[in-house]
Amino acid sequence: MTSSGEMISEKTASSFSLKNLRFRSKLAVALGPILAVLIGLSVALFITLQRADTSVGWTTHTHIVLNHIDDTLLGMVNQESALRGALLANDERFLNTYYKGVELFDKNIVALKERTSDNPRAQALSDEIREAGLSWRRDHAERAIAMMGNPNTLAEARAMEISGAGKAQMDAIRGKLAEFQEMEAGLLGERSERLVASFAPGQQLIIAGAAIAMAI
Repeated sequence: MTSSGEMISEKTASSFSLKNLRFRSKLAVALGPILAVLIGLSVALFITLQRADTSVGWTTHTHIVLNHIDDTLLGMVNQESALRGALLANDERFLNTYYKGVELFDKNIVALKERTSDNPRAQALSDEIREAGLSWRRDHAERAIAMMGNPNTLAEARAMEISGAGKAQMDAIRGKLAEFQEMEAGLLGERSERLVASFAPGQQLIIAGAAIAMAI
């Protein structure tokens, strides 16, 4: 037989359990929208960061390409200046700088080709610059260095350098490198704009989410 005390205890427990269930339901209803907003904000932030990371990667890539263009030009300028110094001063020590310029040019023109595999025009320019640089080296620089080594042709080599032989080829190389640089600078501007724009949707969603959370 159940005592009156036990019946009261059971009723109290049942009432407490019902109240607890109602409280949890109310809590879930109250917190549900907030949790949904938080989840939405997290997803928006993740997507924004992914887009920004991609944009940063391409912006960094363009800066690297621009550095290779600068070093390719520097390699050609070093070759040209060192060759002129060696011929006019009849001093083969200048040729150390010439050969370093050769190495700098060769290394960076290969890097340009590798770094711009996604850009057909950049690939074409890399090939044109490389061929023009090799042509200048073969047809002008190496010929002049060989003539410099022979006392009978040294004066002719100097006269050839003073006359501006090879200048047209160098001007063509500079022109192609300038075109390359202008193209990459344009891409850099576009990619910088995309980087800024990639943050806009995330910022708008965060503001909207915060407003919704406050309203709730």
